[in-house]
Amino acid sequence: MSSPKLPFTQKNPLQQVSSVFVTGAGGFLGSRTLLALHSLGSHAATGMVRSLAKAQGFLPGAVLISADMISPSSLSRLEVPCDVLVHLAATSHAFCRSHPTESAQINIAGTEHLITRLLTGGLKHVVFVSTIHVYGTPEQPLITESSPTKPASEYAAQRLATEELLAKLCEKAGIGYTILRLSNAVGWVPNPEGESWNLIGNFICREAARSGHVRLNGDGEQERNFIGASDVVKAILHCIDTQPRGVFNLGSPHYLRVADLVRLAQESFMTRTGRAFTVEFGAQHEPPLPFPVTYDTAKLRATGINLNDSLSPELDFTFTKLCGP
Repeated sequence: MSSPKLPFTQKNPLQQVSSVFVTGAGGFLGSRTLLALHSLGSHAATGMVRSLAKAQGFLPGAVLISADMISPSSLSRLEVPCDVLVHLAATSHAFCRSHPTESAQINIAGTEHLITRLLTGGLKHVVFVSTIHVYGTPEQPLITESSPTKPASEYAAQRLATEELLAKLCEKAGIGYTILRLSNAVGWVPNPEGESWNLIGNFICREAARSGHVRLNGDGEQERNFIGASDVVKAILHCIDTQPRGVFNLGSPHYLRVADLVRLAQESFMTRTGRAFTVEFGAQHEPPLPFPVTYDTAKLRATGINLNDSLSPELDFTFTKLCGP
């Protein structure tokens, strides 16, 4: 089975890097990143997963290992070359909320165990994917990297704590780090049973492909910042290659109503399949933001990356994977 063709072209980031280690490789963005590296011929990329048997089914040809981030003894057995660590392993919003202590052991203590181990193998740079949620509910019309951080959930608080720990560890070791504060990714999830199919954009696509009808709990007026998964992977590969240092926002310039995301998905679905899907909105209402919000990504773009800023190519790709060409 060949690796799926991904919806962007990119130079091989391992021209300047000899080895990359991707944690969370069984998850949404970890698997997309590992597949992209593999499709580019980057055979010195290794992914860390929880279940080898399951991951091998949707990551054909990828180099995988199994390890437990909360077990120092498990990590001590890691024998992988690693110039650059792409750290994507994390617990979900729901797990953080229901199991905050266990989540902290994985997200925060696990990160410390992991980096400590990889430093013994020549680690030179870390790319850590954090979250837009460290800023909390927007209080100003422009969100930059210098905006105040006010995490409003356990998940966001742990992501911010991991950022701070990672910066401290890397500075002490004298190595570089890139922190990407990611908004809400949308796109095809390689694992057909992956939890990330429940993310709002992915859920809309999968339900449309399955039944032609999408039922949502909210009224569609919720405003979120969305970005195509291929843009996220492109940014990660760019950071592997160029290794910019510091904190960078990663998302689309503007927020979007869920109802507008549905409309884009309907247009893409019609284009790809010639069919329409229906949507049923629920009664849950979220007060609108008091002003238009811009998520400023100028700092990342200044490092030389060009992002698509359109969800349509990603939606097209996702429906092609779900429905066939």
